[in-house]
Amino acid sequence: MMRRDMACVKWKMELQGSTEDMWRKFKGKVKTAVEKHIPTRKIKKGGKAPWMLRVILAEIKKKKRMWKQRKKGKISEEYRRQESRVKKMIRKAKRKHEKELATDGDRNKRKISAFVKRKTQSRQSVGPLKNRAGATLTSNKEMADELNTFFS
Repeated sequence: MMRRDMACVKWKMELQGSTEDMWRKFKGKVKTAVEKHIPTRKIKKGGKAPWMLRVILAEIKKKKRMWKQRKKGKISEEYRRQESRVKKMIRKAKRKHEKELATDGDRNKRKISAFVKRKTQSRQSVGPLKNRAGATLTSNKEMADELNTFFS
């Protein structure tokens, strides 16, 4: 289909003028052909956490409304209670989700491996350190020795 559309274009007539004009016309033709023939789909980014429930989302919304009122100088004690309530609910939901993963690990290995992958992402390592003398330490052994002496 796309090849047929591109073959039907009279390129000698289309590609006349300066190089910039020819490039713009060619690029436009290819772009319209791609948009016409290649299906696109939205890539789902983020989304909600697997442990997030509607109840928790509603409580978070309530907390945000209370925060707006608190900024105006109203209901500060109620906001604190709501904040701690939301924190407890989130903590409970995370624990429950992790327990479900642990018990269902035999049946659904994809969920557990996705969870582990999220939790074990690489983090930046300890950078170059300076010892007490002011010398810069770059090797892992030197940095480990310096951290040992500092924390012991």
